[in-house]
Amino acid sequence: MRIGIIGAGKVGWTIGKYFSTEARSGTGEADGYTLSGYFNRTAETAIAAAAFTGSKAYASAFELVADSDLVFLTVSDGAIAEVFDGILTSAEDESLAGKYFFHCSGALGYEVLGDFDDLEALGIAGVGSAHPLFAISDREKTWEKMNSVYWTIEGTVEAVAVLENLFAVLGNPVAKIYSYNKPLYHAASAVVSNLVVGAAYIGEELYKESGLPQDFASEAWKSLFIENANNIANKGVAAALTGPVERGDVATVAKHLQVLQKSEYREAYVELSKALLKVAKISHPDRDDSKLEELLNADF
Repeated sequence: MRIGIIGAGKVGWTIGKYFSTEARSGTGEADGYTLSGYFNRTAETAIAAAAFTGSKAYASAFELVADSDLVFLTVSDGAIAEVFDGILTSAEDESLAGKYFFHCSGALGYEVLGDFDDLEALGIAGVGSAHPLFAISDREKTWEKMNSVYWTIEGTVEAVAVLENLFAVLGNPVAKIYSYNKPLYHAASAVVSNLVVGAAYIGEELYKESGLPQDFASEAWKSLFIENANNIANKGVAAALTGPVERGDVATVAKHLQVLQKSEYREAYVELSKALLKVAKISHPDRDDSKLEELLNADF
């Protein structure tokens, strides 16, 4: 099965390198799969991605599709439908027969590619999506960590079967998800990935406001953050939780709210503390937290 990639951004580079590298078994491409190459609207980027992955840069999306069995659209969410429509428009009779098309959006289902009854009439074998639960922040290094990444997949029956086989060969954990649940799933992904960045930013700003030197405030919290992240990943949220909410320390939380009374970050502190109180109840199901609940729900 030949894999082609349309879109040579960070995601395209990363999955292409992962699909084509010896990172898993030391034998080159995953058994039964090869990387045909890339098409990108900026030719130079496709050429660079092809050189990075030992594949080919294509002059048109249609040429890449012709040389591929599985085509991954690693473009922005807003461009998926337009790019795919362009492929359909340029396609010749029977040129799409037996092809599978996938996008990598976490929020969109396979329906963004169109009505499958119409696509099936063109000979397309299946459509779907595959989303990695991983922050792909670097196009040249992230692929090295992809062998332990969890993926979610969805699509037509045939497309899901193809994805299940691909990730079975690669050795990645995979789960099927209904397309109508993807927005909620993606919101969850944003919370544990993107919103954590916002929480770290707020913490750093409050350190600075507390009078600590700027350079100290920018660095000192990182070991605390990293150790806590490791504890969450290794022990689970309940076992990793420490601090005043976990202890039911009403007086300390009250002091926090007092100093944050005029802060733009007060609401974020309150809402996150309410969530932490739910976590704390896992470890302390019989503790009376009514005073803490009253404090966090008070109208300051």
